[in-house]
Amino acid sequence: MKTLLYLASGPYKRHYDALPYELLVLVDKDIQTRITLRRQGQNSIERIGNLPKNGLVEIIKSYMHRPGEYPRGEVRIILELGMDALEGIELLRKLEIKIDALVSVNEGLSEGGGEYPLLPSGLVMGYVLPLFRKNLILVCDPSYYTSQFQGVFQRSTMWGYQKSELNALDDDYILPSQFSENGLHQGIGKVFMLSQNPECRRYRFNKLNVLLIKDSIWCDYDSLDVLAFPLDVLSGNWGGAFNMRRAIEFLISREKVSPLDYSNLHDLLAVTERLKANKIIGLLAHSFFDNVERLRCLTSRSFTERASFQEVRFYCLTEREYEQSRRALDDFLAEEPLAF
Repeated sequence: MKTLLYLASGPYKRHYDALPYELLVLVDKDIQTRITLRRQGQNSIERIGNLPKNGLVEIIKSYMHRPGEYPRGEVRIILELGMDALEGIELLRKLEIKIDALVSVNEGLSEGGGEYPLLPSGLVMGYVLPLFRKNLILVCDPSYYTSQFQGVFQRSTMWGYQKSELNALDDDYILPSQFSENGLHQGIGKVFMLSQNPECRRYRFNKLNVLLIKDSIWCDYDSLDVLAFPLDVLSGNWGGAFNMRRAIEFLISREKVSPLDYSNLHDLLAVTERLKANKIIGLLAHSFFDNVERLRCLTSRSFTERASFQEVRFYCLTEREYEQSRRALDDFLAEEPLAF
């Protein structure tokens, strides 16, 4: 189904009925969790509210098949999730829902109880990326954020996706002001088309395969045995009044995720010592390649012979991070010809 996801949405508004999507997902911790089936131009066909957390995935899946009982395009599903944004994303991941459009125009950071930024945070958006289609429409309001985050919206790429701005004459354009309070704030917001542009480079050092990947580490969650997050990211200063602690605690509590001190890679041996051979380790590239000694340690014969894994994948969420990491690896190879 063609799907729109609205984060920090507030309650559903009836004019959303005109949106050209079969599934509308609203996530906000201040709304009620419920499912509504609605025939075009009419009131609800069926609604189930106060959904229990236990068995929620199975309940929603059963309703996802209901539109098949009606002529195609006649019925839409409205899924309202009264929960934190990351909890809502986790549920959508379990439902294997793919998103065609993402809306976030007011995250409630200065009012409304928003604890951490969504769109400007690669740490948060990396968890959302596996839901995206190869082409995604993004509706947002860059002016909502402080200057600290403005650069995220001004680049030609976003989260590794190529970005182009849409205007009212484009077929895929969605009017941003309809998502503002009572639709009164005309002229707010922008609409972008994001197009997936993944890249991957492969290297081999002694017995160790190293992959550099421009994508979210969460996109490979099922194929990774460990997802290592650097401690300096998890404990970093995020600035302003934003508190990333809730988001960080959520992410590192996921199965297979482990904090790692990038300045002491021998911790990686301890994290993975219970793994059998031929396992795959994922790391956020982040600041790893800022220090060539880390790469020298990781690829040394003494380290690789002790390791219980044979492949390490580094993930970059921005073009800049990917290019900097690529140059560091290429320079290292030029200095260490025996690495082949």
